[in-house]
Amino acid sequence: MLFVTMLTIDPARNEESFQAIRQLHPPSGISVVAKYGLFGGRDAAVVYEAADAAGAMAFLTGTLCKLTGVVDTETFAAIALQ
Repeated sequence: MLFVTMLTIDPARNEESFQAIRQLHPPSGISVVAKYGLFGGRDAAVVYEAADAAGAMAFLTGTLCKLTGVVDTETFAAIALQ
């Protein structure tokens, strides 16, 4: 399954946060597909694959939410439009 997590970052910790995202090392069972800095309401996005929603939730709460400067997240399950 494919997931997209949008992150809001504390502006005072922007550089630290983006560095943490760049150096992100996911646990076994998670494959990070892409990492993006964003302009707009959210500051960054991480696109990743997990076997199921439980694996994605564990990655979200155990890793992404604990990144330096992250103050809010929003996660979506995604499907390819082909």
